[in-house]
Amino acid sequence: ANRTLGSARQLAEELGGSAIDLQTIPSRLPDADIVIASTASQLPVLGKGMVERAIKSRKHRPVLMVDLAVPRDIEAEVGELRDIYLYSVDDLREIIDANLSSRRKAADEAEIIIHEEIASYRSRHESRTADETLVRFRAHHESIKTDELAKALDRLKKGGAPEEVITQLANQLTSKLLHQPTRQLKSGDDELLKAVADLYQLDDGSRE
Repeated sequence: ANRTLGSARQLAEELGGSAIDLQTIPSRLPDADIVIASTASQLPVLGKGMVERAIKSRKHRPVLMVDLAVPRDIEAEVGELRDIYLYSVDDLREIIDANLSSRRKAADEAEIIIHEEIASYRSRHESRTADETLVRFRAHHESIKTDELAKALDRLKKGGAPEEVITQLANQLTSKLLHQPTRQLKSGDDELLKAVADLYQLDDGSRE
């Protein structure tokens, strides 16, 4: 984002991104996982209210914000918001001054700190994404189980032989649980096949 859209587009093309003007920031901010601000503005570009609305729209998924501008581009109060991890030049300077004696080392340390925080943020984000995927995974299979169990109980009530009903239930569960994965595996590449083999600890029977 830039006050001049042409300048923003030039940088976006170099980095493989997309360009917006400053007025578009409020509507696009909910899509950003990482925000790095560095303008020459004398007033904050991102205020607490704007960021708070973006966080609510994101359903409180965390955001890492790094403010490299002097004066600040991001209001200091933004750092008080839950799920916002805000670091300013002052924050970096305090850490750097406490541990480094030279200006060159200070710059290197600042870069390390930023990379560590980005890695930490990504780790938390990936963990949350994995949890959400597992919830959907379990819900999907629970739905199949519930449907097939209801059908089996109905057949039993209508006088179906228990052994036949149980066998049919087992076959239906196996068929429905494996239907979509089987289709994906048939059209999948070697990497997908290996991932499934590792996931289920499948042994191809070969021995060295």
